[in-house]
Amino acid sequence: MLRLVAFAKRALAVVVLALILVYAGDWLRVARQEHAGPDAPAFETLTFWIATPLKNGKVEVFYDQPQTEVCVRAVFPHFGRRPCWYARRQRIHRVS
Repeated sequence: MLRLVAFAKRALAVVVLALILVYAGDWLRVARQEHAGPDAPAFETLTFWIATPLKNGKVEVFYDQPQTEVCVRAVFPHFGRRPCWYARRQRIHRVS
């Protein structure tokens, strides 16, 4: 039983260390390209729309007022910007 606990602790430490290394590598790649400006390959501009709920339970989307968002092409969010893979999934932002 003690061997199992020791193995679980080591496995957890390896997983945490791997996540830290992936995040650090992701951040370094984006940080290197950040100095090239917002048109750098690490950044992308996406269009999204605003939606508001109506009293009857439906949602009204304002397609005549598109908004833009700069996202980062990375696995994790960096520099206050959402990753593009996540931002593409939420093209309509709901407001109350």
